Amino acid sequence: MADEAVDSADGAVLAAVVRAQLEIAAADGDVARTLLLVVERANELTNASGATLEMVDDSQLVVRAASGIAAGWVGRRHASTSLGARCLETREPVVCDDVAAAILRGEPLAVPMTSGSFVSVPLVHDGRVAGLLRVVGTAAGGFNDRDLSTLRLLAGFAAVAVEQVKTNLARQRLIAERTTAVSRLAESERRFRKTFDGAPIGMVLVDLERARVGALLQVNRAFEDMTGRDTRALTSTDLVSLTHPEDRLAMTSMLRDLAGGAEAATQSERRFVRPDGEPVWVSVGASPVLDDNGLPLYAVFHVEDVTSRKEAEAKLTEMALHDPLTGLPNRLLLLDRLQRSLARARRRHSQVALLFCDLDRFKVINDSLGHDTGDALLVALARRISHTLRDHDTAARLGGDEFVVVCEDVCESEAVAVAQRMQEILADPCQVGDDEVVVTTSIGIVMSTGFASPYALLRDADAAMYRAKDGGGGRIEIFDDVLAGQAISRLRTESGLRRALDQGELRVHYQPIVNLGSGAIEGFEALVRWEDPERGLVPPDQFLDVAEETGLIVPIGAWVLEESCRQLADWRRRFPRANWSMAVNLSARQVARSGLANIVAGALRSSGVDPSALCLELTETVLIEAGTSGLAMLRSLKDLGVHLGIDDFGTGYSSLSYLRRFPVDVVKVDRSFVAGLGDEGEDDAIVSAVVGLTQRLGLRAVAEGVETEEQAARLRSMRCDLAQGFLFARPAPPQDLEGVLATSAASSSLTA
Repeated sequence: MADEAVDSADGAVLAAVVRAQLEIAAADGDVARTLLLVVERANELTNASGATLEMVDDSQLVVRAASGIAAGWVGRRHASTSLGARCLETREPVVCDDVAAAILRGEPLAVPMTSGSFVSVPLVHDGRVAGLLRVVGTAAGGFNDRDLSTLRLLAGFAAVAVEQVKTNLARQRLIAERTTAVSRLAESERRFRKTFDGAPIGMVLVDLERARVGALLQVNRAFEDMTGRDTRALTSTDLVSLTHPEDRLAMTSMLRDLAGGAEAATQSERRFVRPDGEPVWVSVGASPVLDDNGLPLYAVFHVEDVTSRKEAEAKLTEMALHDPLTGLPNRLLLLDRLQRSLARARRRHSQVALLFCDLDRFKVINDSLGHDTGDALLVALARRISHTLRDHDTAARLGGDEFVVVCEDVCESEAVAVAQRMQEILADPCQVGDDEVVVTTSIGIVMSTGFASPYALLRDADAAMYRAKDGGGGRIEIFDDVLAGQAISRLRTESGLRRALDQGELRVHYQPIVNLGSGAIEGFEALVRWEDPERGLVPPDQFLDVAEETGLIVPIGAWVLEESCRQLADWRRRFPRANWSMAVNLSARQVARSGLANIVAGALRSSGVDPSALCLELTETVLIEAGTSGLAMLRSLKDLGVHLGIDDFGTGYSSLSYLRRFPVDVVKVDRSFVAGLGDEGEDDAIVSAVVGLTQRLGLRAVAEGVETEEQAARLRSMRCDLAQGFLFARPAPPQDLEGVLATSAASSSLTA
């Protein structure tokens, strides 16, 4: 009867287990429901007080479902050193019959119990351990073999159910991901189509397969408009056929590179040709699209119409290389063509002639008839010069009234014949508006020899032209050994001046300016000198022209200004009652520089000299050539508080009118007029008139080059204010003037 009772009990348990399996299956993928059913049935079918189902998570155990007294353990994470960890490692059930005894033995238990017993059964499926099923009892030794078998069955059901749930979830995620991918692909294609068709620049898909390289697969509206063709016409042709004949080789090479597997995007500029033959400049960029094997399928071309930019660039290039008035090549283009001509001449063993032409007295035409007439004359003469030349010769305008002609494959006599023909044609009367103008031309010629540079030829032809002008104008001069010697001398002078600036070889000498009434020194004129180690003291007339021509006068002038201000500050500190001033000359190049006022202000600031003690002197020629910009510069200098003077007055242009136009304070009567005083000539009348005029205008007059007592007496009788010259003192370095300065300072103190 006992055995039958046991069998009956086992049958009931088995039936309960089967029902549990059916319930678990009916959970239909609900993980939480499945796990809860497992722990509830485990609690019911064994001698248990509670049950948990713990899942492996990151090498630890997390309670995912619990029942009975273990219901509060959900979510608890167990340490891997527990008996449960042993169960996971061995994949076999672990039974603890007496929790209290295990604790006394030092067994590390993760179950929050102090007495009773528990059983842990692993969830194993296809050799993988997903977690464990644990049941607990309040009494020691509370579980038997039947309980263990029941728990094994339930753990197996739970493992299968969990894996099925995982599989279902994975399948659902995969389906969801595929659905999302398809949706995204469709959206991407929609956006691409919208972007492709609506792009403001041309978009083209170009075939890269071997048999159809360059065929147009797809085009957008902008590309249709750009090329003047519709989609049907474009997709039945290829990219090379659309390309300008001169660019087809480059386009073919580009397509070949893309079809050959070039992965990098390319960018270039090409020309397409519209059906009417009109070229269209485009910027072409291409990016290849590859298949899974890395082979090119097609290329995405983006094409931008840059015709307007190319036309603007061409216009800018034209403007950069041509004279805006006459349309002739300018200096930059001339030098390039001259360089090419010289290279051809060396290959052919021939010569190149360079003709440097300058119109005589052109400034008179500008001043008398106006600049508009002068410009019109230059345009007409440029046209005449161009008509006299052969096709392969070049005529250029360097600026002003200077023209240059380059003739290839000519000898010296032929070059002279060209120059004579130009002189004859240019000398014909030219009707400009209501005026008939006749001009003569001075021409300098240089023939190329050896490996002469374009710059050297220009320099030598310019030197020959100036000799023609010095000979009276309307002449032709050929560069020869004499001019070559002069050019070498000027080159050496230029090189020496650069060294002089770097090595401190320049000196400033000072010539006193005296009061003709009292004889006291009122100021000084600063005069630059060059103390060359080989030649000694070089006079200014031997280097100032070169300095002006080369632009070295600008740093030299700045140095003289700073040095003379420093010297004046030193003298005024040592002789405080003297109240001397300093006159410093300015060159044409200095006045033309926009930063002159800043340089002067800097020299005054660094020296501490009062601006009213500085007088800046300019010649009439400098004033006139500076024009409107020069007048603005003078006003900015006056704003600093300095005085301005006209040097060499009477030797330039219509001098009297400029005394009203320019804000000058001092007029220096040129030494050429002072030298003639007392000879009963016209110089007395001229000097007297100039001195009287300056007095009426409230200016001060300074007579230059006074060498005799008779000249000084004449000037006093004319009531001239100031004078300078050898009669009073020669220009000298500061140390040689010490005695004169001390005497003058003492005299000034007694007078004061």
